[in-house]
Amino acid sequence: MRPLLQLDIEGILKKRIPSHKQKFIPRFLYGALGRLIHQDELNEMLRVGYPEEGSKFSQRVLKYLNIDVEIEGAENLPTSDRRVVFASNHPLGGLDGIALIAVLGQHYGDENISFLVNDLLMNVEPLSNVFLPINKYGSQARAAAEAINSAYASDRQIVIFPAGLVSRLHPGGEVHDLKWQKAFAQKAIENDRDIVPV
Repeated sequence: MRPLLQLDIEGILKKRIPSHKQKFIPRFLYGALGRLIHQDELNEMLRVGYPEEGSKFSQRVLKYLNIDVEIEGAENLPTSDRRVVFASNHPLGGLDGIALIAVLGQHYGDENISFLVNDLLMNVEPLSNVFLPINKYGSQARAAAEAINSAYASDRQIVIFPAGLVSRLHPGGEVHDLKWQKAFAQKAIENDRDIVPV
């Protein structure tokens, strides 16, 4: 039996921060970060979704949150023999990804989708089977670039949030994405993939 799934922001960060620098981080900061990301609530969702993974895990979380996903244009989803890049805006943060995993995983199968995500999200273990971790900085940057190239060359459907960050509140009270990075479009063209906006 798998051990209880639990996010521990302090443990996750300590693995990434060199030990000689850890002493400069005040202990209260880890607690504040845990509250900021709603660590306790996230851990409850992990428990609710356990032991499912990928789209089934996502469906359980959506049900727990009492969220119904309505899809407009589902009849236009490309068939599995067409390789595409789903490019999505990102207004709700993690909830956008959970909904897309539930919908696209059910349509194509978890084994046929790859979400390009910040490598920190690999700590959400039940979703690691559909995540392709990207670390744009440091020693892992070359490996991340190779993994991206491999994913684009594969038969898996690619899902990306081209802004790279969650949407922001802008002057005038509007919420919209930051500027989309165009590298995903170049990669799609190079690999003969259509782009499907979400």
